[in-house]
Amino acid sequence: MSRSSQSPVGVAAFQGVLEIGSNSVQGAAYVFVKPGSGWATETETAKLTASDGAASDALGRGVAISSDSSTVVAGAPFASVGSNVGQGAAYVFGSSTAPSITTNPSDTTVCAGSAVSFSAAATGVPTPTVQWQVSTDGGATFTNLAGATSTSLSFTAAAS
Repeated sequence: MSRSSQSPVGVAAFQGVLEIGSNSVQGAAYVFVKPGSGWATETETAKLTASDGAASDALGRGVAISSDSSTVVAGAPFASVGSNVGQGAAYVFGSSTAPSITTNPSDTTVCAGSAVSFSAAATGVPTPTVQWQVSTDGGATFTNLAGATSTSLSFTAAAS
């Protein structure tokens, strides 16, 4: 199993003879979530199989999980790719959660020459990115502010 004591998710590879449908030794990888009591009481939460899996692919012979637990890569070392018999393949399985804005920027009025700061935050998998924009036509169109990609934006207000 690929897991760490820090990660709440682990992935196990099944290297035995696992039949998927009528495909002998197609293979699979299994996802486990760490219970509050620790890994000793883990339970399977997902079984990952290849959508194009075939007999003798041996999916799950090797597995890896991303540091944020959102992506699993599972190897199928004997998978055929096109006319290349036994070439092998890697399958990427991901989870996603739609972005959700958790902090909206607040409307702020300041005098020219004054410092102003805005902040925003969002959650999701993969982690949402930020791009601050400006509108000079009342919100009809927006232009990206170059380099403004952090969750906070500070600047000195200018006269319009």
